[in-house]
Amino acid sequence: MEGGVRANTERLMRMLEDLICRCPDQWLWVHNRWKTRPDPRWIERRRSRERASTESC
Repeated sequence: MEGGVRANTERLMRMLEDLICRCPDQWLWVHNRWKTRPDPRWIERRRSRERASTESC
């Protein structure tokens, strides 16, 4: 039985992937893939480093 479930799931996913590839504008991703947000302090440090590296060029 387990093999049948796996095979059917794979078949369904291939069908879904084919539909998405044919009509990507009809696909809506509803899963919240990025559940966390980066620490704003980390973002500012990164931007500061990027500014410093472009200023030195």
